[in-house]
Amino acid sequence: MEGDLKAIQRFCDLTETPVFIKRLSGGDINEVFCVEVGNQKWVVKKNERDRFPEMLYKEGRALNYFNQHVPDRYPKVISNFETREHQYLLLEYVETGANSGIGQENLGMALAIQHQISAESCGWEEDNFIGSLPQPNPRISKWSDFYAEHRLLFQTKRAYDQGLVARSFTRRMEKFCGYLDELFPKEPHALLHGDLWGGNYFIQPNDNPLLYDPAVYFGHREIDIAMTQLFGGFSAAFYQAYNASYPLVDGWEERIEYGQLYPNLVHLNLFGPVYMQPVRSVIDQFQGF
Repeated sequence: MEGDLKAIQRFCDLTETPVFIKRLSGGDINEVFCVEVGNQKWVVKKNERDRFPEMLYKEGRALNYFNQHVPDRYPKVISNFETREHQYLLLEYVETGANSGIGQENLGMALAIQHQISAESCGWEEDNFIGSLPQPNPRISKWSDFYAEHRLLFQTKRAYDQGLVARSFTRRMEKFCGYLDELFPKEPHALLHGDLWGGNYFIQPNDNPLLYDPAVYFGHREIDIAMTQLFGGFSAAFYQAYNASYPLVDGWEERIEYGQLYPNLVHLNLFGPVYMQPVRSVIDQFQGF
């Protein structure tokens, strides 16, 4: 820890060494802790420099983009730097409040505003990560092609290479992908959080939401909505406020399972066959057509 504090002092050009406050929850990927610098608190995310190359630089660039386009909804970046062995991302520290009904409404409205920011093509300015897995983001104009090739089939191939699925499964996934253009309504490519489960936001004491740990790209907004229903954590007030601000196309509830295919494949690759059944139950519906 002393080495981390000295690195922060040096790269942030501080006159005094920061003071360690506490460790924070950071999942299985990064080490996360809070430091005090003068009268400010900063969140520090740390990882090995070569384990996930430029992961924290990519996250920092994504957060800067969000802060430029949807101000006050993501933590502000203080610094990004690398030492010989480690990479660091320093963020403002924001207090957590109660997850209130008003907070859920504000979260729904905030996401609706974000999703109205659009691009002519899917993808992003660079490849990034979802969790610890690579996420390719080439610029492609058609959502069904992007989702098939660079989300579903990309993760399916990874699962096959790891011996988690058989070749017959990859053929069934390829067949399912042929239906994607019919399954999703045609909409502008929205600015997505990309990994919007209940552990990647909190409500501040002023009832405003703060989102973090994005896996950003432009894509179909129903992907973010589908992820919110994967593990819970979003109330009816969230969906009501979202739909009041930017109504989803009729039938979105029935399409949730299509949007959840991608995170379920990611979890299959990360955590094993327990996530196979929800994937198979969706794509098997299309095998007899």
